Amino acid sequence: MSRIMNDLMSSLGKTLGFPDLCFDPTGYCALGFDDFLLNMQYIEATEQLFLSVSLAGLPEGNRQPLYELLLQGNCGFAQTGGATLGVNEENGVVLSAHIKVITLDSLSFETLIDNFLTMAESWRERIALMPDAGKAPSATVRLPRDGFMPESLLRI
Repeated sequence: MSRIMNDLMSSLGKTLGFPDLCFDPTGYCALGFDDFLLNMQYIEATEQLFLSVSLAGLPEGNRQPLYELLLQGNCGFAQTGGATLGVNEENGVVLSAHIKVITLDSLSFETLIDNFLTMAESWRERIALMPDAGKAPSATVRLPRDGFMPESLLRI
């Protein structure tokens, strides 16, 4: 784990009241904020941080209106604050972002997390207003790696 990422997590942990906040040995950490489970995966080789949060399940019926809303939101990233909206069968609608860690300091990291969660809340509300909106996602988010069980889950 890079010194920069360790310092950022330590600072975030202190702000949240968890001074020992850190990634597990695989570079993963999940934090619960209100109704969101924020997944963070640090990729040391590229010094990138991947953020993701599940926003809503997928509707059982016609998904075209949802897909159109998400495509419009992704266009130019103007409605996502630079993040990306996507879908998969397990997690439903997902908001994700890749961040180059070298560009962050403690304040910008905390602001990034806050802005990301604010954007997630906004999109969850927009999706919920759609006819046949998908059910809210479960608190458990399945990660793409089969059999992976995060060791460091933290509810805030």
